Amino acid sequence: MEMPYILRKRATGEVFTRLMRNVYDLEYYGAAAWETNEAATAALSEMEDNEDAPEAYEPVAITDNQLKLCNVKLNNNLNLRLFLEDDGKLSVRPANLDLH
Repeated sequence: MEMPYILRKRATGEVFTRLMRNVYDLEYYGAAAWETNEAATAALSEMEDNEDAPEAYEPVAITDNQLKLCNVKLNNNLNLRLFLEDDGKLSVRPANLDLH
C-alpha cells in the first residue's frame, strides 16, 4: 500500500491545506492529500488560482498517522497554517504570522 502524499512549500515547509468534505458530507479544513505521487503532482497544475506558483510546492510522502495528525493539529481552524519541518516534525502557526 502506498503512503499518502501532501504538497509542501519548498521555501517554508508550509503544507497545502483547503476546505474539504468528509464521508458524512461535512465540511472541514485540513491537509489536502493524494493517493499517489502522480496524483499530487497533477494537482499542482490545478493550483493556478492559488497565490503561490505551483512550482513552489513539492509532493511529499507521509504516513497515514501523520496525515491524521495534520488534521488534528489544524483543529478545523482556518486561522492556522500547518508546517512539515525538514526533520519531519509537524507544527502549526497563526495564519497572520508573516513568514517572509
